[in-house]
Amino acid sequence: DKQLYALGSIAYLLSTVILGIFIFWKKLSYSSIAQLFIFTDIIILTLLMHASGGISSGVGILLAVSIAASGLLIGGRCALLFAAIASITILSAETYAAQHNIFPQTNYTYAGMLGASYFAIALLSVVLARRSEQMLQLAKQQHRTIIQLEELNQYIIDNLQSGIIIVDENQQIHVANQSVLRLLNLSFIPKELYSLHERMLQAFEGWIALPENNIVMLELSDQAEIQCRFVALPSEQQAFFMIILEDVALYNQRLQQSKLASLGRLTASIAHEIR
Repeated sequence: DKQLYALGSIAYLLSTVILGIFIFWKKLSYSSIAQLFIFTDIIILTLLMHASGGISSGVGILLAVSIAASGLLIGGRCALLFAAIASITILSAETYAAQHNIFPQTNYTYAGMLGASYFAIALLSVVLARRSEQMLQLAKQQHRTIIQLEELNQYIIDNLQSGIIIVDENQQIHVANQSVLRLLNLSFIPKELYSLHERMLQAFEGWIALPENNIVMLELSDQAEIQCRFVALPSEQQAFFMIILEDVALYNQRLQQSKLASLGRLTASIAHEIR
């Protein structure tokens, strides 16, 4: 039926354009537009199948794409509902053709198998949609966890009294906390290691050549001493190195406090034994 096929094709084109306008217009909800798309697919493709010679034309198999889309886009019971509607529509078209003797022969078996395939495709698409949704939720949860860990790590690094610098094999600085600015009397963190301190660059290159020499003392312009320690970070793809800066005066102060605490415990123990 060329006339029915032409009218169905024009109707299919117009419905697609109109629903496409609704997508960009955003006057209807996502599920409503998806349901309208799939419902028009079922109705118009059934008409095109009937115009092309019925179930034997093979046009009915195109509904499998729409049924699969209903499971992926909408999911749940709606996918099974559209599979049922498509199956009923196919069987109704075949029954109508048989009652009016439109085609030489009818094939209810093929129509039933096609309807069963719609249900199978709908179930599979729903399962795939649920799995993809679970994977998406897991990915979002892991993304939030990674962001929280990065914020926590950044907070811990920024609040350390020791200066922390992370550089790569090209001597490019990737991470540096605020203690580096305080210890080196800098106003900003440069991008290259040589801009921090010339002696630090020499010590770093010497440590790369001889990994045993991982500690060096840096003397600043204000006669302050900074202990610089180098550590290689384990990484599979790119090599990273950590430089730890310690204020020698603060380190000695901590050591003195530790000694005084030990001396206090020893004195208390002696006094206890004397009593």
